[in-house]
Amino acid sequence: MDQNYVISKVSELVTWWIKQRTQKILQAEHGTMEVNPFLAPLICALHGLDSADELADFITAGHFYIGHGTGFGKLIDEKILPQAFGTHKLDKAYRLANGLTDPAFDDIDQIVTKPNGKFLLSQKASKWTIQLGQAMGLNRSFKTLLELREKGAIEFDKIVVGVFYGHGDDLTDKYRLLRGIVTGAKHDVVDISDDVEVYAGREFWAWLADDGRGQEWIMAGIYQAVLTAREDSDQSKDSTDVTNRVTAGMLSQIGDVYSEADWIAFINVVNR
Repeated sequence: MDQNYVISKVSELVTWWIKQRTQKILQAEHGTMEVNPFLAPLICALHGLDSADELADFITAGHFYIGHGTGFGKLIDEKILPQAFGTHKLDKAYRLANGLTDPAFDDIDQIVTKPNGKFLLSQKASKWTIQLGQAMGLNRSFKTLLELREKGAIEFDKIVVGVFYGHGDDLTDKYRLLRGIVTGAKHDVVDISDDVEVYAGREFWAWLADDGRGQEWIMAGIYQAVLTAREDSDQSKDSTDVTNRVTAGMLSQIGDVYSEADWIAFINVVNR
C-alpha cells in the first residue's frame, strides 16, 4: 500500500472531520446537557474537585470527549478505511446489492480484499469494547458465516476482528471466547479459531496496510490535519470556554461543595 497516499487521504479526511466537529461545537446547545445531581457530589469527592467551576470543567470535558470518540469511530469506519485503505463498507446499500442479507452480516463492518485473499472485518475500538454476551453473539454470527461459506453462498478466506488500539497481549478473554477458545468457565461457543483471527493495535494496522508502519501513517495524517485546521480548532476552544461558563452557571447553586445544605439546595433546584 502506498504510504504517501494513505497519509494524504487520512489528512484530507481528518481535516474535513475537524471542520464538521467544529460546526457541531459551535451550533449545539451544550448548555442544555444534563447533570446528574446525585452523581455530582460523588464526582467532586472522587476527583478532588473543590468548586462548582472545577466540576463544570470536568463535566464539559467528559461531554465533548464522548462525542468526539463516537464521531472519530464513525470517521474510521465510514471514511478512512474505505477511502484510504480501499475496504468495502458493509452499509445497507452494499449488503442489498451483494446479497449479504443474513443477520450474521450485522457483525461484519468491512470487506477487505488483499493479494492473498478476501477477508471479513469486524471492528472493535479497544480491549474493553466487547462484553461476555457480545463475544458469544459474535461466535454464533461467525459460525453462521462460515456455514454460508461452506454452502457456497459467499466467498472469503478468513474473518478478522480488528482492534484499533492496544496490544494483543492485553486483550480480555472475550476476544478468545469469540473465537471459541474457552479457558475458564464453560460457555456455549464453538471453536472456530482456525478461521477467525484477532489483530490488535500495531498488528491490526500492519495487517491492513501490509506494512508495519501502518499506524504511523495514520498518526502522520492526523498531525498534518491538525496543522491545517488550526483556525477551526481555535474556534472550538472559544466555544468550549463558553460552554464551560454556561455549565458553571447551571451549577451555581452549589456554593460550597463541602456543604450538605448546598447539595440539598442543588437537588431541589434540579428536581423541582
